[in-house]
Amino acid sequence: MKKSTKTSLFILIFILLAFITTYFIGQSYFNNRFYLNTSVGTVDVSSMTVEEAQSVLEDNLLQSELLFTENNEELGRIPLGNFSTVSNVDDIINDSFQDQQKNNWLTSIAGSTQLNSSLNENLEIDSQKLQEGLEGIGIDNSQREASKNADMHYQEGEGYVVVEEVQGTQIDVDKIKELIQQDTTIELSQAYTKADILSDDEGLSESINQANQILQTKITLTMEDNEVTIPEKEISQWIQLNDLNSITLNQDEIYDYLGELNLEYATYAKDRTLQSTYSGEVTVPQKILGWYINREAETEQITNELKAGQDVTRDPIIEGNNYGIGLDFGPDYVEVDISQQKLMIYLDNEKVFETDVITGRPGSETPVGASYVWYKDTHQTLMGFNVHTGENYETPVNYWVAVTDDNLIGLHDASWQYDFGGDSYLSHGSLGCINIDPSVMSQVYNSVYEGMPVAVF
Repeated sequence: MKKSTKTSLFILIFILLAFITTYFIGQSYFNNRFYLNTSVGTVDVSSMTVEEAQSVLEDNLLQSELLFTENNEELGRIPLGNFSTVSNVDDIINDSFQDQQKNNWLTSIAGSTQLNSSLNENLEIDSQKLQEGLEGIGIDNSQREASKNADMHYQEGEGYVVVEEVQGTQIDVDKIKELIQQDTTIELSQAYTKADILSDDEGLSESINQANQILQTKITLTMEDNEVTIPEKEISQWIQLNDLNSITLNQDEIYDYLGELNLEYATYAKDRTLQSTYSGEVTVPQKILGWYINREAETEQITNELKAGQDVTRDPIIEGNNYGIGLDFGPDYVEVDISQQKLMIYLDNEKVFETDVITGRPGSETPVGASYVWYKDTHQTLMGFNVHTGENYETPVNYWVAVTDDNLIGLHDASWQYDFGGDSYLSHGSLGCINIDPSVMSQVYNSVYEGMPVAVF
């Protein structure tokens, strides 16, 4: 064998032995260490023991920064540690070490290895601190447009039509948290709050159809000589879309509308004029005479009729009395003229009775107002307190005709009075009632009826 050949063979054996020695030395070194060019998540743990990696993993990870972009434009960076902690660090390192390929340290020299690339899934994120961090780099929902659900809108002459949804730019913090657990670059457009209801939503289409059916329903209310069909535009203000994407009718709006009808058409709580027997045309202030729409009951009735979608013409649900006479007193009424101290009874617009009376003395005046016969009966005992004598009283009467709904003021016979009419009421007037001569009281009693209007002025 030539000398050169022997030399080459010797060199080759030496290199091979050196490689084998180096390999086993390295294998022994990396037996309890991470290989070269190795990271756990984004943290470089090259050549570290498990214990060393555990000590640096949390600090290094939380010192890393998240990059926030919007439409690929950089907005800012926030260190993870500002709002996060890492759970189960020991388990993460141990699991990552076990995942490392055995007897493969040598290949790590030539390339990089990332273990546990989903490390961010172990982050525990404080939502409030994350929100504060986002605001610190200018990502503030109060300065951003909110998404809007598709909705319906009333257009006069067309009814209800679809209003397209609006995709806003406000951020869903929970979605941001999900993105952080997946990557270190967060694109905000992936975390926009979405509209819940879109323009092609089947439920929205059904609601629009129902709303338009309601709009087309004609409800006509007849009030004495007046007839009112509720306008479509008015009804449109009552229709609402609730959180369940269903049609509801605003009860308060209907109630308020009926209040407007009461103001215009009802006769309750309104003064009346009367062409009196002796004092010319007088204004009689409202007391308890008249009618009004029962708004609670009528609101429910209108709601049911609109939902049923059937046209109706009817009287509204009325409370009070004397429906049909407007702001007159009607053909039958009782007139009490305090200035003249007289009482007149009219039937079918003809005066059928007249008598002198005694009304309340100063300090206990007879209350004026448009009223009606609320109650009548015989053989009653009147009881109360006399403001002039300071004593209680009990006085029997043969006839009692109450003209207030508290049953305290009325027409009655007064056997204790020795004269009627004139100025008698100034010295020995009543405690508010209308005193009538017992000799004619039966005629008064028999001529009036419950519900008959009474004008006291």
